[in-house]
Amino acid sequence: KRVIEGAHRAGMPVTSHELYPAVAWGADGVEHIRGTSRRGYSPKMSELRRSYRDVLQLLTASGMTITPTITIQGGFQVLSARDPWWVSDPRVARLFPPAVAAAGKAAAVAPPPAATLMTREALVTPQEQFVAAVVAGGGRVVAGTDSPINPYGVALVSELEHYVRGGLTTAQAIRTATAVPAEAMGLGADLGTIEPGKLADLLLVDGNPLASITDLRRTRVVVIGGVVYRVEALMEGPIPR
Repeated sequence: KRVIEGAHRAGMPVTSHELYPAVAWGADGVEHIRGTSRRGYSPKMSELRRSYRDVLQLLTASGMTITPTITIQGGFQVLSARDPWWVSDPRVARLFPPAVAAAGKAAAVAPPPAATLMTREALVTPQEQFVAAVVAGGGRVVAGTDSPINPYGVALVSELEHYVRGGLTTAQAIRTATAVPAEAMGLGADLGTIEPGKLADLLLVDGNPLASITDLRRTRVVVIGGVVYRVEALMEGPIPR
């Protein structure tokens, strides 16, 4: 309570792993659907990855943000088992340590049995559906990854795909990585949307992610601080400074 009060006096938002009792003291956000207080008594989901109505009501009524991080809670295993792109695309493969990339490619060639995939899906699907329920109830979801558990970039793209699988529209999913986090950090006047006078890094893709969220995988150009970087140049060596 004292930490939250002090941070708010300094104009800073506060987030942690804990939903309750942090919500009672005015915390601004909570991290991970699965992650909990280190004291262990404030879980947000069961061991079968179900989040019950009390958790949903606390989040939607309080206005706290939640950063789900489905990707590190079994999500990436599901996506990569269903689609080899996640470990075989050259841009992705170079982000993993060689041993991890090799294991991923081997798993893509010889995927686990259907029963194993169904078991994994059964633990991920409730998390995806919970995200959609939070948004439907007026809650605020912020896309986050806990990288580098999974590599930066690819982890964010996979996280957004989970949200769409759970029931968000593609536009809602994209907002969880743009406008919503900017507003949550008190930076909505400067970041999060493309408008005159705002700061914006840009991502140019071959396709339309509003029609298919998987088109975010087809990045061709990024603009960072007004500097244009093409994927082909980035693949050739280190990012120029």
